[in-house]
Parts: sequence; C-alpha cells; structure tokens
Amino acid sequence: TEKKLDVQIISQKGFDIITVKNSIDKSVIENNPEFHTTKIEAGHGYGIKQMRLITEKYNGMLDIYEKNKMFIVRVMLCGN
Repeated sequence: TEKKLDVQIISQKGFDIITVKNSIDKSVIENNPEFHTTKIEAGHGYGIKQMRLITEKYNGMLDIYEKNKMFIVRVMLCGN
C-alpha cells in the first residue's frame, strides 16, 4: 500500500489550524486507543502527547479521527 503524509497549516476565522493526515492500513483508534508508541527506537511516539499539551496550554482544540484510510490529527489554536 502506498504511504501518504499530508500536512496543512492555515489561518481561518481567527484560528491557526494544523492538520496532519497519515495513511494507515488498519485503524489506529481501534487497535491502539491510548496511542502508545510502536517504535523500537527511543525518543519516538510522543507526538500525540505533545499535541495535547500544546493544545491545553494555548486553550485550543484537538481532534483525532480516521477517514478514508487516513489517521488525522487537527489542532485549532487561537491566532492572536
């Protein structure tokens, strides 16, 4: 299966919106709902945790979902 990664950063209606889409073969949410790293190398797998911390710090919104075989993380931060 062809792997795809898409990153989009836009400003819209006073928000900075960061969307990261990563292709998946099977559901991450069903198979790893706590989003624990599956990487062997140390230092990987902290992305979701860091996104949650940043979102909380800046009173933003975090949305994690899957659509069309893509794992999607969207962060909305106030653009002030």
